[in-house]
Amino acid sequence: MKKLNLGNISAGLDTLKGLQEQNASVARNEQIKAELIDLAEKNSYAADDTEESIRDLADQIEELGLLNPLGVVEHHGRYTLFSGERRYKAITQHLHWETIPCRVFEGVSTGRAQLMLHIANGARDYSPARKLALYEEYHQLLEELKANGEFKGGIQKGIAELLNVSDRQVRTYRTISETLTASEKQAVQNGGMSFGEAQSIAASRTAISNAKTGKSGSTSAFAPEPAPAPVAQQEKPMTEYHPTTGKEVKTGSTSGFHEEAAVQESDENARAQLLEAAILSNRIWNCHELHFYYVKHMPTPQEACKDKLKPTYGHSSGALTIDNFDGFYTCTSSRFIMEPDTGPYITYTYAEVDAMIRKLYREKKLN
Repeated sequence: MKKLNLGNISAGLDTLKGLQEQNASVARNEQIKAELIDLAEKNSYAADDTEESIRDLADQIEELGLLNPLGVVEHHGRYTLFSGERRYKAITQHLHWETIPCRVFEGVSTGRAQLMLHIANGARDYSPARKLALYEEYHQLLEELKANGEFKGGIQKGIAELLNVSDRQVRTYRTISETLTASEKQAVQNGGMSFGEAQSIAASRTAISNAKTGKSGSTSAFAPEPAPAPVAQQEKPMTEYHPTTGKEVKTGSTSGFHEEAAVQESDENARAQLLEAAILSNRIWNCHELHFYYVKHMPTPQEACKDKLKPTYGHSSGALTIDNFDGFYTCTSSRFIMEPDTGPYITYTYAEVDAMIRKLYREKKLN
């Protein structure tokens, strides 16, 4: 994952109020009374915090001290957090400090303070589904900043910097955001629809729209082939997979979406090589831990799939870049899915994953 380049973001910011306000925005270190600090009105990142994580953080702060001050913006004698909400909760809920060390900024607009909040949380590693939601937040915020004269850079370029993704991936999020309904996007967030399924639906609808408007090409990140003729819009049926090969099973549906989203697997050797590279990347499973588990427990395939390979909470995903692949992976309760930035996604059963791990162990590649 490439490093966040804050310079490209900052280069687009312009307060248009001259040097005096720029000087007023210089931060200072100060002990601030806890009762004067307010939480940011819009902080979707706080949804990831749990009572257990806050309690654990409080224990760490009590033992080691507050290693990084909170980031706050001063406004009329009160201070709004843009960085460190979890630290603030740990201190106020469990440690009960009267004052907290803060890095205080003045002369910062509400919109720019919100941008600072996003930048402060940009280093986290988010799932593709979470990044889709953040794409919409970032897009709305940068549009508002641009309208107010506080941002003069490109909107999509700014989003790419904030999300830590490529321009192509931003186009992917934009196409999904503009094409899926609110309920469908909520299903992606809840895990009811995989990110790969969302990509397929968006690609299908883009192709249908192009066919209706007579467009011969598309600027979508999916770059789908033009549909031969408009088809009736239907809900995308649930994809079925063969229990052994993991390939999509054709059900005979006449849905236009089903035809557009059909998974066309590459030959078996290329498919196996891709799975091997994914396992050895250490991005999805830790090879050292796999080696230790298989040697110590000597599990059956069923035991390995249940205890080690399937995600603990039924779903996990993230970005993945390896040889001949750049995109996302998703682990559901029933299959492992590789979702390239372009082209059809590839599915594996956990039995296939287990068989490949055993092969790598025999070839002494696993550890």
